Amino acid sequence: MKLLKANELKNLNYIELFPGVLSKGYLNEESVYVDDDSFAFLVPAISRGFQPYTSFARFEIQKIHWDSIIKELVNLREIIVSRDKERLTGYISTFFWKKSLYEWMLENYKQANIVKLPKFIDELIDWIKDQSKRNEVITLIGL
Repeated sequence: MKLLKANELKNLNYIELFPGVLSKGYLNEESVYVDDDSFAFLVPAISRGFQPYTSFARFEIQKIHWDSIIKELVNLREIIVSRDKERLTGYISTFFWKKSLYEWMLENYKQANIVKLPKFIDELIDWIKDQSKRNEVITLIGL
């Protein structure tokens, strides 16, 4: 679990985060990428911080919404570190609303490395904060 650059991509599905409004093609050198499996852990926080979020779409997300997403990522990280299954169930069930799906995701959270996942969330938060200093928009693209 880590943010990747274009030259590190393998044959998987990725989410691309482009600093600014994307006015060219995909797979950009200045972007960072998150593989689908890792991104699945972040989706509840993204969708809580940015209500219009849907999978595999392109969004030009304003700085104010990234601030909300960061708050949700921090909240998610705290829930994961506390290992509070009840809070985690409540948190992720707002996005993974089918019981079988959120139970499957709960199992994935449980099996995720308790050290790597919070560090990954912190790495993403740091990248967003850094890009928000120079850009009013960060484009999120489901590839």
